[in-house]
Amino acid sequence: MKKILMTILAATTLLSQGALCSENAGTTTMKAGDAGLLDNVTAGYFGIYHGNSLTDPSSPYGLDRNGKVTQKANINLDGTLSAGYNITPRFNVGPEIPFILIPVLGKGAILGDVGFKVSDNNTIYYQGFKLSNSFGIQLPTGQSSLDRKMSMAIKIDPTLRYEFGQSGFTLGNYGELKTYLGVIRDKSFKIWTLPYANYKLTKTVSLNLGYEMEWQHYVNTPNTQFSTYQMDLQPGVNWSITKNVFFGPYLQIFTTQSDMNMDKMAVGAVISAKLL
Repeated sequence: MKKILMTILAATTLLSQGALCSENAGTTTMKAGDAGLLDNVTAGYFGIYHGNSLTDPSSPYGLDRNGKVTQKANINLDGTLSAGYNITPRFNVGPEIPFILIPVLGKGAILGDVGFKVSDNNTIYYQGFKLSNSFGIQLPTGQSSLDRKMSMAIKIDPTLRYEFGQSGFTLGNYGELKTYLGVIRDKSFKIWTLPYANYKLTKTVSLNLGYEMEWQHYVNTPNTQFSTYQMDLQPGVNWSITKNVFFGPYLQIFTTQSDMNMDKMAVGAVISAKLL
């Protein structure tokens, strides 16, 4: 397992360096024909940083789903390294390697459930409205999934976006529907959604307001019975540092329980990089 994690980290580092170097013209030398080989190949990283409580920014511990500090919730970067091949301009297929980096208490990296995804980048596009979809299958390579006897996970990730002409305003939604097959305890199905409103200030900077919601169905409960897992408000700023690198810091305000206060607010960030 350690060798696998070290390989993932090394690949992430090397690919990130390659993406940043590509921004500087003349710093990379390519042989004739190399560009053609990579025309239909994609690679990227997407991660979400879960940070500290506002009242204790030096703590190694983060907040749980109710906005409470707990030693089970370390600050971490929960991300996915992905690669793919464009079989058409619309469809992309390839593997995904999810892993969590925990930079505190000597915990290092935790491998998630490795899988394969088919993405439809343009399911519907009409007058500013765009719907994209992806379908993924994951195997139980993560320890928590192995402990729950998961045989396979299947997920669908719809993404909606509507741009209001040239006004700078955009409304959208990120979503995930995921079923965990064969599990013997805890959640067997998840519904996750994050509707958002965005206003562009410049070509590279915008204001963003999202509201994250998640519901879960648990093993040995009625099929129609879902429990609220987490809800939080996310005001923040989106910054496209380059055409390939994105950084979106935000304030996470937990609303699952009514007694909101500074202790139940944390810092977070979305980080993504297009590597190929």
